[in-house]
Order: sequence, then structure tokens, then C-alpha cells
Amino acid sequence: MTFVNFKYKYIFIVVCLLVTFLCGYNFKRWYITNNRTHKYISLIYSFSENGIGNGNFEELLKQEFREQGIEPIFNNFYLDCNNSCQKVGIENMSNYLETIKNKPIDLILTVGDQSVNSLLSTKHRLLSSIPVVACNVHFPDEKLIKEYETRKIYFYVILRTLNVTLNL
Repeated sequence: MTFVNFKYKYIFIVVCLLVTFLCGYNFKRWYITNNRTHKYISLIYSFSENGIGNGNFEELLKQEFREQGIEPIFNNFYLDCNNSCQKVGIENMSNYLETIKNKPIDLILTVGDQSVNSLLSTKHRLLSSIPVVACNVHFPDEKLIKEYETRKIYFYVILRTLNVTLNL
């Protein structure tokens, strides 16, 4: 009879440990979900809103931020460089930066070559106070990048490596 009790005691301990582990895991997921910090992110796209390149980029980005405990609030801007020249793109970017300068933006995320070049070409004072992440950059303007070496600008370059020291 004592052998049966001995067996049940270990089964009971294993079940209790499993329940404790599952409760702790669920509490962690609940805590991360309910205590996310809100971050305002300005997404600047090189193409128009109806452009093909967007896909589910924003959803994947939102999912990644949420896994890190951040609730992103996006402010989208479409530069539409396919229908305008570089001078018009820089002018539109300057106007956009003037509209967001009084908003609580925590990060500027640019998507595409034209948006990065237009953003950096403005030389706006906002670029020295807000971190900028440039992604999906195929042909970076190395001369323009060197001007921003000491600031909080990070590049994710595809298909090419830079010969410039970046602040990563």
C-alpha cells in the first residue's frame, strides 16, 4: 500500500510543477500584453499608398514590436517618388517633418532608397533629436551618410556593404 502512495506523491508533485510553470508562462504573456509601452513611430515609404512593395510589412513590424513589449502607434507618410522628381520629394519630406516636429515621435523608420535620401537631404533639425532607422536600402548615398555619422541614424542595407563606419 505504501508503494501506491509513493507513486501518487510523485505524480502529484509533477502535476503541481507543470501547473506552476504554465501559470507563470501565462502570467508573463499577460503582463507583456497589458503593460506595453506606447511608442509613436513615423513610417516613411518611398512609394505611394497603393504601391506593391508594402505587402504585410506593417503587420509584421507591429507583431515584432509587440513581442518586445512595445505597442507601436504608426504615423504613415507615402512620399510617392515614382511620380515626382527628387527636388519635389525633398520638398514634400521637409513639409512632412515640419508637421510632425511638435508630435511625440519616438522613431522615424524609412522604407526605401528615395525616402532615405530625401529625409537626409532635408538636413532638418529633427534628425538630430529623433533616432532614424533606414531599411530596404539598396543603393545608399555614402556621401550623404557620412554627414550623419555622429547622429542616431541606423541603416539596414540590402545586397551591399558600406565602407563607412555606421553607428549600429
